[in-house]
Amino acid sequence: MNTVFEYQLVEDFKNRIERIDESAEALWGKMNLKQMLKHCIENEKLMLREKKLKDVFIGRLFGQMALKSDIKDEKPLGKNSPTHPDLKMKGVVVLEDVETLKSEWKHLLEKYLDISTDHYNGFVHPFFRKMNYAQVGIWASKHINHHLSQFGF
Repeated sequence: MNTVFEYQLVEDFKNRIERIDESAEALWGKMNLKQMLKHCIENEKLMLREKKLKDVFIGRLFGQMALKSDIKDEKPLGKNSPTHPDLKMKGVVVLEDVETLKSEWKHLLEKYLDISTDHYNGFVHPFFRKMNYAQVGIWASKHINHHLSQFGF
């Protein structure tokens, strides 16, 4: 299974991000291009343990079940999947330009390559709850692919 801790996958993602241009439109979903880029940047910060978000109550009930379903196979994440309220960008005006956002996202992706397996000891995602290194790697790669595919990249 693909994991964001693999050099070649990160390079592939960075190349796909580089191909994004300002005219790209979503094939599904409610975010525009800048909102998607900002959403992904903020999500990487969460997954890299650089940002903390408040817990989502429903995650306590269904988070682990949803995580297992999301990462059990190579199947992509579903279109219009639920999003943590603090990561929803609908209605948010993103002031940064597309090139700046792309650069920041690629920089964050590179950070995954320097993370040790024990970095996620005690990591608790606000929805999925407790996640280990392998689970973070698989889910993060699926999330990145999901949003790049959303805009045709």
